[in-house]
Amino acid sequence: MKDRRNATPPRLALALAAALLAACGGELSGEGWVSRSGALPEVDETSPLARTFDEAAARYDVPADLLKAIAWVETGFDPALGEAEFDGQDGAYGLFALRGERLVQAAELSGYSVEQVQTDPDAQIFAAAALLDHHARTLGPSGEARDALDAWTDAVAAFSGLEADLALGYARDVMARLEAGGAIPLPDGTNLVLSRYEVRLPALPPVSREVQGLGAAGVVWRPSPNHSSRRGSQVELVVIHTCEGTYWGCVSWLRKSRARASAHYVVKEDGSEVTQLVDESRKAWHISAKYASSRNGGRLSHRNGQGTNTFSIGIEHAGYARQSSWPQAEIDRSVALVRDITARHQIPRDRYHIVGHGQLQPWNRTDPGANWPWAAYIAAIAGGGSGSGKADTGAVPTPVTVDNETPGRFSASAAWGYSAWASGRWGQNYRYRAPEATSDLAEWKVKLDVGGRYEVFTRVPGNGYSEGAPFIVHHRGGDTVVWRDLSQEGGKWVSLGTFDFDAGDTWRIAQSCWTNAPGYLIADAIRFVPR
Repeated sequence: MKDRRNATPPRLALALAAALLAACGGELSGEGWVSRSGALPEVDETSPLARTFDEAAARYDVPADLLKAIAWVETGFDPALGEAEFDGQDGAYGLFALRGERLVQAAELSGYSVEQVQTDPDAQIFAAAALLDHHARTLGPSGEARDALDAWTDAVAAFSGLEADLALGYARDVMARLEAGGAIPLPDGTNLVLSRYEVRLPALPPVSREVQGLGAAGVVWRPSPNHSSRRGSQVELVVIHTCEGTYWGCVSWLRKSRARASAHYVVKEDGSEVTQLVDESRKAWHISAKYASSRNGGRLSHRNGQGTNTFSIGIEHAGYARQSSWPQAEIDRSVALVRDITARHQIPRDRYHIVGHGQLQPWNRTDPGANWPWAAYIAAIAGGGSGSGKADTGAVPTPVTVDNETPGRFSASAAWGYSAWASGRWGQNYRYRAPEATSDLAEWKVKLDVGGRYEVFTRVPGNGYSEGAPFIVHHRGGDTVVWRDLSQEGGKWVSLGTFDFDAGDTWRIAQSCWTNAPGYLIADAIRFVPR
């Protein structure tokens, strides 16, 4: 297959790099550091999975990066382990979250057993390639046209196994991944690189944004048949769920009569869209447990023994309960949605009235999972007051996050370059710099409304960065220098320690470039979490 990527291979010979830099006015240090343009990631592809993607692509004549983009949309390269959010739904497996008939078909087409496709990443990649090729043989592209990524839209839509309107949205998300590219940090400490392409994103069919009765503003109306009367019951609870799959797959399942399940809302991974399936005045079927106040701090005891659906709003979130972090855009959209709901129904904005599915049904559910950012989430929803209009009493410390693009809160010299390649970044981009024996700090300024003890974290957007990054934490007791190996911490918040701080706007965290350790220094975001 011809390589139509708009990028140069990430590894260049040192002499060629020097020549290019000289032509562009760049510099090459004695250690061989190269200032790379935005067309290339600043880290290399190191995952052994890259070879498997290439081999599967060659065997089935499908683009390797298209396969990567599909896996990224499906699971973010965190393999599904057979989870299912809804009773009666087949569990999803592997990098491509294959389930049910699609899992069986992919296994048969590739010559692997179903068990191998469920458990072996290499088998999953070959099975997905075989399934994609199968759809391309029916819908195109064929021959030389297979070299054009735009020609794969219909085959990708069919690969999803969804209804036509949702399948096109799925295909658009895959193509958008190809357009954005990314250096994806994997749990084993390696990177998988998806190059950037110029692609045409398919137009989506029109959808209704007119919701009858009670509904949130700005949502898409895709009605589910699975709902019933509340019989006059007041809404007193918001239940947070995770789909255990993609946004499109979640909406698809909940629109089916045979699912016998629904939710009021589903929030997309990137926060760009919310689907409403059931009007808030109706009872959605999102939790099978009867309510027990013993699982909710003794609150709402007058509801004991009642079906939780009767007095609750259910919100599904695209993703998996086991994932290590949640996209900030998805969290922000959920915050806005819950603020809207709690204001409309006069629901207090606290952890007793905004709860997780797993909390109320712990015997067979864990969503939204251990890494749902509850403290920051509830604080953002509360926004200084409760849903009932009563003012909060007392100052309570809440998490504070400062990004490299937070206005007036970050500073760094021009030697700290910009990048948006690493997919685990916080916000739109981050800054990076080669190590050098010079004083050149990237600095975050943090304002705390409430003094106390806080654990300080730094965000690492990807793998392959500095093996010995020096940070300076300014706290009540003075300045403390902290060294951290960030090389295999991609997509994580790494602790710099716990310190005491007073209320005020004098606190600073800095990262120095003065280190002999290999790997670029990274300045993305800083977070203070009360302890």
